[in-house]
Amino acid sequence: MAVTGTLRDLSFEYLRVTILSIEHTSRVLVEWKLSETRQNLNNVLFYIDRGESPSELKQINGTGISPSALQEYVDYTAPLIDLKKAFYYRVRAVEAINNTPVQTFESTVESFDGDLDLVGL
Repeated sequence: MAVTGTLRDLSFEYLRVTILSIEHTSRVLVEWKLSETRQNLNNVLFYIDRGESPSELKQINGTGISPSALQEYVDYTAPLIDLKKAFYYRVRAVEAINNTPVQTFESTVESFDGDLDLVGL
């Protein structure tokens, strides 16, 4: 018997990607917000995907982020040596029942907001 998900729909209000630092250790902040819902999100974990192309993204966080945690993730592994190279990010909300993924909801794919503010960095 196939297990079906309990969530009817889950959508992302926004996904924001901001470079926090490029010196010593690269830090990229990925923030997201879900659209308001009354659904129970206890079986949902969030995963962050990154890639050099919006169509070729790979998961970068090993364990899922709980919906009760802050809806943000800091990527310390982005190789930001070449500031002209763009990286793309996506957040996936995965509903799992008995440790079996049954539904996945994806955010839009986003890159860094605008040009880099080298003075601010």
